[in-house]
Amino acid sequence: MNRYHPQALELLGLMRELAAKHYPTGWGKDFEYILYESVLTGPLKVNSYWIDRMDIDRVRALSERVNGWWVETTGGMFKFVPLKDWHDQFILQPSIF
Repeated sequence: MNRYHPQALELLGLMRELAAKHYPTGWGKDFEYILYESVLTGPLKVNSYWIDRMDIDRVRALSERVNGWWVETTGGMFKFVPLKDWHDQFILQPSIF
């Protein structure tokens, strides 16, 4: 993963940190969608924890700075997706809420 900009890796680290707060096994199913929903709409409760405004602002700032978003692929690997491509993918997904 060292081919990515340090701030892109910082975004992945933050997203993984937030996932670990909400899921005992780490990155839960569709967490990238849940987190992006919170970036678009505001704080969300996931399991017994809130994705709060401070976390949302940090994720949004990093995502905009690196113009991308991380998604989990098979085998627990992560893929960096340009933000416009991610947004287009996000709006095509059926709601998970």
